[in-house]
Amino acid sequence: MKLWLLVTILTVGSTAVSCQSRSSPTDDSQRLDKFLKQVADANSVPIVFGVLNPDSGDIALTTYEPTRTFVQIKDGLEPSLRQNVEVHELFHIQLQHEGYPSKYPGFGNPSLDDPPRMILDCISHPMIDSRMRAAGWKPELLLRSIVDTYSHEQLPTTDVHKINYQVGIGLDLYCLSLRVGSEEMARVNERFIGIQPNFVIIEQKLRNQFGDLSCGDPNACFQLAKKLRDAVFTPSVLLINPKTGMPE
Repeated sequence: MKLWLLVTILTVGSTAVSCQSRSSPTDDSQRLDKFLKQVADANSVPIVFGVLNPDSGDIALTTYEPTRTFVQIKDGLEPSLRQNVEVHELFHIQLQHEGYPSKYPGFGNPSLDDPPRMILDCISHPMIDSRMRAAGWKPELLLRSIVDTYSHEQLPTTDVHKINYQVGIGLDLYCLSLRVGSEEMARVNERFIGIQPNFVIIEQKLRNQFGDLSCGDPNACFQLAKKLRDAVFTPSVLLINPKTGMPE
């Protein structure tokens, strides 16, 4: 039986939270539940937790749908990692509440290589890491898992010579470099240079152009997301302006 079929509905404030295979109790459970209640109370639709498709390359994925906010998390994670992944996804929802860019046309079924999602995550993930640390959580647990994946995953040999694929991997590496230490990033880059030097060349060009990619408020972050989009892809890759609700 699939775990996502086992659904329990909890009432949190005035907002329902559907807990599908959420994390088991640990020392941080009460703190996590308190944060969940805070985010859920501000959400206009229920927050639903489910199990991510095992074939996905992600650890977690949050999508915003008309009748729910759907948080899918990979099954079988170590409890402490699972809790920090949940917190990371809840901070995504909180940023959306605050007006930070989080959507694009067609949002709802994104894949790992969706250009708009890559752009928006590159902007939001460093902010989420900072907020997690300030709140006493450990984004390093998630980052360690990501670095491990980057260090071992096999890339399709037929794609590494395609420029669009190189740009996507280069962007991924640049975004990762904003979140991990220089030593860890050097190890990742050493591996990717051996596969296709252009991966790291593109990463370094983006770092030279955008630096640490910091922005101070939702509008500034949206404008920065568009600049990164224009540098990496084309303006035909649309993002939703959170202030107007219109694609740009």
